[in-house]
Amino acid sequence: MNGKKQLALLGLAISLSSCAAFQSGNESANNTSATTSAARGIPSPSAQTMARGDEVSSSAGNNNQQLIDEINRDGQRIAATGYRETVPSPVTPATEDTVELNYEQVDLRIVLEELADAVDATIIIDPTIADKVSIRTSENRPLSRNDIWPLVRLLTRQAGVSLERIGNVYYARKSQTNLPEEILIQGDDSNGTASVIMQITPLIYVSIESALEILTPLVEPDGRVIRISNNNTLAISATSSQLNRINELLAVIDSDPFQNQGLHLYQLSNANAADVATELSEILELIEGASPAYQVKGLERINALLVTAPASRGFDEVSRWIRILDADRQEQAEQLFHYRVKNLLAMDLAATLTSVFELEDEEDELPIRPNEQESRTETLVTPQGDTVTRTISGQPTASGVSD
Repeated sequence: MNGKKQLALLGLAISLSSCAAFQSGNESANNTSATTSAARGIPSPSAQTMARGDEVSSSAGNNNQQLIDEINRDGQRIAATGYRETVPSPVTPATEDTVELNYEQVDLRIVLEELADAVDATIIIDPTIADKVSIRTSENRPLSRNDIWPLVRLLTRQAGVSLERIGNVYYARKSQTNLPEEILIQGDDSNGTASVIMQITPLIYVSIESALEILTPLVEPDGRVIRISNNNTLAISATSSQLNRINELLAVIDSDPFQNQGLHLYQLSNANAADVATELSEILELIEGASPAYQVKGLERINALLVTAPASRGFDEVSRWIRILDADRQEQAEQLFHYRVKNLLAMDLAATLTSVFELEDEEDELPIRPNEQESRTETLVTPQGDTVTRTISGQPTASGVSD
């Protein structure tokens, strides 16, 4: 039995030594492989993983920046060309480009027939049209052939007659329509022939609400102003002469506010921006009324004041008031003094002064009673040699003197 046990233990020892040798061999092989890879310039798996992570992060950052660059844009104006009516013209142009018209209370039907015949246009006139017109051209300034069709459009519009074209045939009938005869983009300098033109008007600086508030009372009831809500754009329907005046007005109100008004940024040194803004606004309201021309905004993060004013108004008076409000108030500010102690220890002197000031603060906080007098403490020695201490509170007597 003992021999068998010894053989079993010997076999177990050999197995354990073989496993240890195998594990050591694997570790040596791994170390050798890593050393060989490093010597050959081949990165380890962990280094490769970190490098791949950096590449992914860099690629993601580049993709995000590319998306941001695609989103950033200044925008561009509407590139549409609008809609122009095709004006009928005579097949055989006349040798003389002069048109004289002299009508006195003549049926509109007759005038439309003669004008359509002058441009070789086929027209159907509804029998419900019974208006009368009077037209007299000037001898010194007669009309030309190009004026005939705009005159037709003007006469039909004033009479409430719509002129619809189907192929080469025009149909005139009594009806009101909101459809524009021509559509133009603001800035198109070409002359239209329609009596009413819809102009697409992009606004650049002024808000659409402000433009509507100004233009609507001027255009209506003969014209219309429509808000196009997907961008800062208006659709204005009016005559050609009205649109010219509206565009001149828009050139004034739709201007760059950063260029056409005064701006001044004041950096404050002592006072708080919000406090100075409030005080300065109250001063301006007191001087100029409830709606002063100057506008004040306190920028607390940078402790500065932004003031706006009408063009060429100037900031001399405002600057003077800001200097006054931003003055250094030394009597209300804590100050730091430096004393060089000669005879005492600085720490001991500081402790003494601190205690004195604390006592003064505590005494200032205690309520004062007018009938209360100071108390006194007395120490007595008895015949037996004992010491007795008593405190006597001062109470007012009848004559106002304590015992």
